[in-house]
Amino acid sequence: MQVNHRVTSINSSTEGLNLIDIEPPTTPDFDWSIWGEWALWLLVVILVISVLLKWGNRLYKPAYLRWKLARLTSIDHQGECLPIEQAWRLYGVCLQIKQLINPTETRALQEFDCLMEQVNQLCFSNQTVSRETYLQLITQSKRIVTKHGHLKLDKNPILMALKAKLKRNH
Repeated sequence: MQVNHRVTSINSSTEGLNLIDIEPPTTPDFDWSIWGEWALWLLVVILVISVLLKWGNRLYKPAYLRWKLARLTSIDHQGECLPIEQAWRLYGVCLQIKQLINPTETRALQEFDCLMEQVNQLCFSNQTVSRETYLQLITQSKRIVTKHGHLKLDKNPILMALKAKLKRNH
């Protein structure tokens, strides 16, 4: 009986000294470090898309407006006069043309102001819309888009320096 008492006293005194099995930490089911990499790639993709849209819009817009003007020209209508809706469509295209013009180019702005004055008279007067006047304004609009609707890469200082360097080397 005394032996049992001693064994229990030893067990109770070593109770705090028992080693606990420590398991190595398990890897989480999801790798959170990949979020940083994905966020970085997403940021790069968004940046590239925004740059492409900005430059693409500048390159795409003139072609789009030429196409719209060609569609306005090709609309077949019987008679000498056109419905006012056609004049309003031309007015909408002319408002988009203004976005192409560089505000520092005074000659281009003068040409555009002359065009808009005629288009305003066409749209806001009580007179009927003449087919000849309408086609003349479309031709003038096409000329402005063709003349001023492209990137002025020759005025870019970086490209001008590169061209000068290439000319010196040759």
